[in-house]
Amino acid sequence: MSERPKLDKGLNGETFRNYYYLKKESMDFCRKNNRPVSGSKVELADRIEYFLNTGKILQGSVKRISAIIANSSRYRKNHYREICGTTRCGCI
Repeated sequence: MSERPKLDKGLNGETFRNYYYLKKESMDFCRKNNRPVSGSKVELADRIEYFLNTGKILQGSVKRISAIIANSSRYRKNHYREICGTTRCGCI
């Protein structure tokens, strides 16, 4: 198995999602890059993935974030279960 890459701005969102990062690591990354650090680990991961892919800040509620990400063809369906507990909720 390959070594986990360091979480930094040079990483792309897909690679980030393929590895496990602690919430503390995610929060440290957000602080270092002047990104919001509040929310659950899933919310942080969504924000980080969006930032790594676009260079922009993803803001809003979990429902708004998941709606934005739902429009991304790269987003994997199982992440909806992590956010909402179902794939048939009103947020997608």
